[in-house]
Order: sequence, then C-alpha cells, then structure tokens
Amino acid sequence: MESAVAIADEFLKNKELIVKTKNKKDVLNRDLWQELFELKKDKNIKWKKVLGHSGNKLNDRCDEIATSFADGKKIDLYDGPKNSYIVS
Repeated sequence: MESAVAIADEFLKNKELIVKTKNKKDVLNRDLWQELFELKKDKNIKWKKVLGHSGNKLNDRCDEIATSFADGKKIDLYDGPKNSYIVS
C-alpha cells in the first residue's frame, strides 16, 4: 500500500488532478482532492508523513480537533502566536 504522502504528492504535483488510481479505480473523495488541488496552486508545499497515534503531541492534537469537529462536539481552539502554543 502506498503511503498517504506519496499519494498526495503524486496527485498534487501534476498540472491536472488525477482522477483514477494506478489500478484504474476512481479516486476516493475526489471533491476533497479537487479542493486541495485548487488551494495548492502557486504554493510550494512539502508533504511530510507523521504517523498517527504515535505520541506526536501536535499530531495527536490535530486528531482530537478533527474528531471533535466530525462528531459535532465543541472544542477549544488556540488563537495566538505559534511560538506560544503549548500542547500538553
């Protein structure tokens, strides 16, 4: 199985969005890929894979935020300078 980073890099480095996988199947979540593809235009993005649930505090916080939004739960979000952001 290809890593998510390799897939994202392959999908987004092209001038046109890829709509089929190497196995000729439709790309899942094409609408989200299309939106990301449009947002990344004229930007230099370097993708980095971070393993989930591996003790990376910032990644774990992102998971907590995403899960809360997906479940429709309210969550406190930090609003301030990056260098003052503390994850416990």
